[in-house]
Amino acid sequence: MEKWIYSFNKSIDKIENPSELLGNKGAGLNLMTGLDLPVPQGFTILTKLNHYFQKNKSFPDEFENELIKNIFDLEKKSNCKFGSSTNPLLLSVRSGSQKSMPGMLDTILNIGFNRKVLEVL
Repeated sequence: MEKWIYSFNKSIDKIENPSELLGNKGAGLNLMTGLDLPVPQGFTILTKLNHYFQKNKSFPDEFENELIKNIFDLEKKSNCKFGSSTNPLLLSVRSGSQKSMPGMLDTILNIGFNRKVLEVL
């Protein structure tokens, strides 16, 4: 089964071109994690998923399960729960590429923040 997601806690030393596989942001976050710098827990969806989607107009069958597994792993590491109103796991999605394109790619913050979370605050 092909991998579509790469956790920040993995070493990128053995990857020949990490920016090509992970994008510049993903490669940088993995490098900082490997240096034991303070980086939030997370994962990178590989750039090849975009190529797959462009070609097939859909995601690979196994991608959803891999994404769910990685979110569960974040829940365990953070002691937070995605969708919880009392201890929510909030996610950020940052797009990135192999080449720098300031201002061209979107960032989505606070995924998991909902009305229930707001009421508890």
